[in-house]
Amino acid sequence: MGNWNNPTGPRLGLMLHYTAGNFAGSVAWCKDPASKVSYQAIVSQKGEVALIAPWTARAWHAGRCKSSDPRLPYTDGNSAFEGIALAANPAANPGETVTPEAFAEIVRLCKERFAAHGWPLTETWRIVGHNTECEPRGRKQDPEGPDAAHPVLSVAAVRVAVGCP
Repeated sequence: MGNWNNPTGPRLGLMLHYTAGNFAGSVAWCKDPASKVSYQAIVSQKGEVALIAPWTARAWHAGRCKSSDPRLPYTDGNSAFEGIALAANPAANPGETVTPEAFAEIVRLCKERFAAHGWPLTETWRIVGHNTECEPRGRKQDPEGPDAAHPVLSVAAVRVAVGCP
């Protein structure tokens, strides 16, 4: 078994992240049992996808979290959300943002997961960022990153793209 276990509650949505590393290194790190971290999927800047944990598993991506939305009541973020991460490292590459290829793949994955769960595409509030759910607030920057004016990956933009027909 990898860095995941069985969910303890129903899936409520998707949590977006960035990995703080390149694609190959992030995939290797998440597959290493010593890391004790995983996502369901990591997306490269080229739009490649590495599935790390089964979609049915409780990946270890959220850490301590608290709901930012009353429509998403949960006590365990890892069980409540499937984790999708962009392989990006804005600390090492200032100004790095999601490429069009990676953005399109993240949106495709989100739509695929909405269909798998039977969630209407109008319920884009089910897409959250690690930064809005972490506890205490401000503990994490991903997926938006350190520069709010130039987000690494904008949850709002993903929500708009997922909600478009």
